[in-house]
Amino acid sequence: MYDQALERAPTLASAWKNRGGAYARSGDDQRAIADYTRAIELNPADGDTYFNRANMLARQGDSPGGDRRLHSRDRAEPA
Repeated sequence: MYDQALERAPTLASAWKNRGGAYARSGDDQRAIADYTRAIELNPADGDTYFNRANMLARQGDSPGGDRRLHSRDRAEPA
């Protein structure tokens, strides 16, 4: 489903985010991280995606990386 959406609209950040969530639920952390990263590139104002990616990084044992990336979201969002 998400693959088809991304074929039709590869710049749709929500599709990348949603597919990342599907990968996360299935335990495919690396693909989830990659999709969340792409979603952030397309929509850097979506704080939820930063949070989701930070959780995946922490789940992979990269708590400091997750924390750094989560805090970078705070600086990226408009005040």
